Amino acid sequence: MLRDTWGFTGTLVADYFGIAFLKVLHGVAEDWSDAAGLALASGVDVELPTVKTFGQPLLDAVGSGAVPEQLIDRALRRVLVQKVRLGLLDADCEPGAGRSWPAPT
Repeated sequence: MLRDTWGFTGTLVADYFGIAFLKVLHGVAEDWSDAAGLALASGVDVELPTVKTFGQPLLDAVGSGAVPEQLIDRALRRVLVQKVRLGLLDADCEPGAGRSWPAPT
């Protein structure tokens, strides 16, 4: 709803183990890798305060083909675009190696 209905294009952060809760509280994810994939597919970009699902479980899921690498690229693009807009990267940083950065989708 946040992205599709309200048109939010910024960085979306899951806090306080929200992604892990997909497995342990809500029971909609089979394991940590599945939870990570569900979160990325739904538009979550960052997991806080840890990387319980976006760490090794996500690497394993991408490696096995269970989670498309494009979902990682999409999340990363939104985070980096936000950092560029906030001036958090080095002043001489040239994002995209000469290519323009599209707005996150």
